Amino acid sequence: MNGDSPQPGAVQLLRAQFYLRNIVEIPAERATLMAKARAVLEQLVAARAEPYSRRALATLAAVGFYERDYAAAIPIYRRYLASYPSSDWAWVAQLRLGQSQMATGDAAAAAQSFAALTTRAGAAGFMQVLGHALAAEALASTGEVGEAARHAELALARW
Repeated sequence: MNGDSPQPGAVQLLRAQFYLRNIVEIPAERATLMAKARAVLEQLVAARAEPYSRRALATLAAVGFYERDYAAAIPIYRRYLASYPSSDWAWVAQLRLGQSQMATGDAAAAAQSFAALTTRAGAAGFMQVLGHALAAEALASTGEVGEAARHAELALARW
């Protein structure tokens, strides 16, 4: 089917989404369907067929996150941010990167990721509030109370 389509990347992305959707519909086939989805997504990322490769990379990261495989999701989010820093989804990738880092116990890295959310180009008010509030929480967990308080105050000021 890919060869017949004027946009084979779209077909591959749709195939991966089909596999992911069927994980819900056919739970007994979860492992097989997940492996197929990841293989298709990785192939599409490697093909560099935009915009489908960007969406495939975002989907791979999201799959890792929602599967709670945070250690696997972290490098994918980093790759996404390095490859597509000004995309519409970059702020979500930045947020999920920080959340994944927190989940793996790296609060210091998470604080940096959350703080970076506040300085993204075009960071909307809610991104600044969210980024500073989450950075404050992460910093407080590391014992950096002064820096945590500074981020909390910035979050309140932007509220």
